Parts: sequence; structure tokens; C-alpha cells
Amino acid sequence: MCLLKYLYYKLYKFSLRTEKQWASAHQIVGWTALHGLLVLFILNTVSVLILFSNKVRGTSLNILHAVFLVIILYLLGYYVFIKEKKYLKIENKFDEIDRSKKKILDALFWIYLILTFLVMFIIIPIMIPRNY
Repeated sequence: MCLLKYLYYKLYKFSLRTEKQWASAHQIVGWTALHGLLVLFILNTVSVLILFSNKVRGTSLNILHAVFLVIILYLLGYYVFIKEKKYLKIENKFDEIDRSKKKILDALFWIYLILTFLVMFIIIPIMIPRNY
């Protein structure tokens, strides 16, 4: 859970820097970070589903499954990060950790981010043959 909150924290800090001039309240930045995290989770989930459906015949992806997944992730994200301004508690917690631990968490954040896009947009297209 600590890594998940740190992912959110990093996205929150990026959003805070980029939206400082437009966002009148931190809650907008909190929602922006949540949307970024959900995009990453959806990319991860779609990657797993594509790989799984390619290996197991008879499985298929359905738009209803995708909508259900997005709704569940959105609600979970709201309760974990947004409700009762938990994003401020997360920000304070990670602002106070020591520099060496923050460097390790930063490295894990970048590894996760790179792997997410690498798997989705490079490895999967190489592994799955195109039929057109």
C-alpha cells in the first residue's frame, strides 16, 4: 500500500506543479493525480487481459467488463485518496520521509512507469501477431 500511495504522491506533486496557476483548490490536483493513477492501472489491467486472452482460447474482452473495471477502480481511488482529503495526509507523510528512502521510492516509481508503457506499447505488439 505504501508504494501505491507513493505513486499517487508523485502524480499529485506533478499535478500540483503543472496546475498551480489554474487550480484554486488542492482537490482538483487530487482528482488529476487520481485520473493519472487510474490510467496507469487500466493500462496494466488491459496488458494482463490481452496477454491472458491470447494464451487462453475462448476468453474475450467485453466493453461491459471494461466499464465495470473503470467504475470499480474509480470508486476505490476515491475512497483511498480523495475522501476526507486523504491526499493531504499522503502529501505530508511523504514530504517528511528521509532523502535516501525517497530516492529508492523515486526509482521504483520510474521503473513502474517505464515498465507499464514498455509492456503495453512495445512488448505486447511484438508478442501478439497481427492478423491483418
